[in-house]
Amino acid sequence: MFKIVVIQRLFFRKLLPLFLFTYLVVILLFIVNVDQTNLAIRDIDFGLPVIKEEYSDNGFIANNTIDALGVGRREDFIQPMHVMRTQGFKASTSKGDFIVLGKEAFVYSAYMDDRGDPAFVRILAMFSKSSARFQSVYCHFNGTATRKAIHYELCENHGKIYGGFIYSCIVPNTTKADNLATVVVSLSKFGPRVAIPLLKIRPPQNKLWYLDKTRDMQESLRYRHTSSSVPSLRQESVSLSFDTLTKQLSFAICVSPLFGDISVFRLIEFIELSKLLGANHIYFYNYSLHQSLEDVLLFYVRQNQITVLPWKLPSQMSDDLVWYHGQLLSNNDCLYRTMSRHDLVSFNDLDEFIVPHSDATTWRESFGQFLQDDQCGYSFQSAFYNPGSFNTYPSKLLTPLITVKTQKLSKIRSKVMLCPWRVFEVGIHHISKQSKEVWRPAHVDPSFAYLHHYRQCAADYRMDCHTYENDSIIATRYAQKLTRNFESVLKTLYEQNILNVTSS
Repeated sequence: MFKIVVIQRLFFRKLLPLFLFTYLVVILLFIVNVDQTNLAIRDIDFGLPVIKEEYSDNGFIANNTIDALGVGRREDFIQPMHVMRTQGFKASTSKGDFIVLGKEAFVYSAYMDDRGDPAFVRILAMFSKSSARFQSVYCHFNGTATRKAIHYELCENHGKIYGGFIYSCIVPNTTKADNLATVVVSLSKFGPRVAIPLLKIRPPQNKLWYLDKTRDMQESLRYRHTSSSVPSLRQESVSLSFDTLTKQLSFAICVSPLFGDISVFRLIEFIELSKLLGANHIYFYNYSLHQSLEDVLLFYVRQNQITVLPWKLPSQMSDDLVWYHGQLLSNNDCLYRTMSRHDLVSFNDLDEFIVPHSDATTWRESFGQFLQDDQCGYSFQSAFYNPGSFNTYPSKLLTPLITVKTQKLSKIRSKVMLCPWRVFEVGIHHISKQSKEVWRPAHVDPSFAYLHHYRQCAADYRMDCHTYENDSIIATRYAQKLTRNFESVLKTLYEQNILNVTSS
């Protein structure tokens, strides 16, 4: 009994205070570490905090290589990124298009982000939750400097086992960002390493000159707004030729990973109508397509109208372990991939089209000259155009025939068109994080433009799926040219034996 009392006194007088002190130190170190991480993330944001919207919803480079696809051979079309592995790299490689970095850790692409100072290497990766939590990523520069990557989880992983991440490494002052062609990456400072090609994202100077104006140009350009959401078509003063500038702008579309039983006609209609609306180039990610669809895409690749990137997820990632075939990561890869080539980029599915509803008929006329100093893009409400239960239509085209839409528009199922070099992360339905806090998305009034969504109405988020109204703008404005272009492409595909009656 005496020994127990002595032990209790020893515990309360000696061990308990020591334990409490150690506990407080650990908590303090944790807080400091979190604060440093937040500071690091703010460095990514060029000195500004993270901004995320809370709600969510449920050939340049024709594969993931540095070189462009020139001849359009099938073996080139489906090949994944070429990876140079350094000595000591022992991990087995993925049979798909992701690079195995370690256990439950896969890299898809890497970009040299020198929009600000310092420059960063951005690594777009798919990690499991546990791998992201317990493993660190390191970048090795020219064998002389090593930097620990800053961990950033994308906004809409939806609690799945695997999710998209951006790992950012500060480029050392001793390394010239322009001279870096690859980055060597590992999960420990001295462990196995893999060298990944670096893609450039710096926009041409003339585009920065136009949209990110100097102070003198800001003084000379004035805009008047008719409302808080829609830019006015009238300018109070003009010192630059907007006609000249808007003709130089390039528009692109990033399409979510393609899979399933997709109609050849719907694919061709999407490409041709998107071109009429103003798309200069379209980026597709091939998750799983049958032969005839790959043949059609290859036809457009050879004309340098689209880019197709392989998107075969690692075998460990079954559909139930990752959200919607990794859509969020593919969207952000496309964000960075288009950054050096295009001025405004939209993120669509095959059944979605951003359509002007003002006097303008194209994106260039509608949006080319109205991106303000404080904007990073546009957000569009959406309306459902229900194709109904019909299996066949009088025409192979669908969009000109569906002239009834939901009267109510959805603000939740919105889609965006953004200026890519003003954005750090894009979500599925919103701009998740801009590069600077002052850059905000402009919410476009539906009388100016909105998203046409050709699918059955989804009665969620207070959406009214019972009240409809007529809208024949596709039929009256675009149907004639769309039909002519669509039939011309079909004729060529049949003549070249790319398609036959059974495959279409």
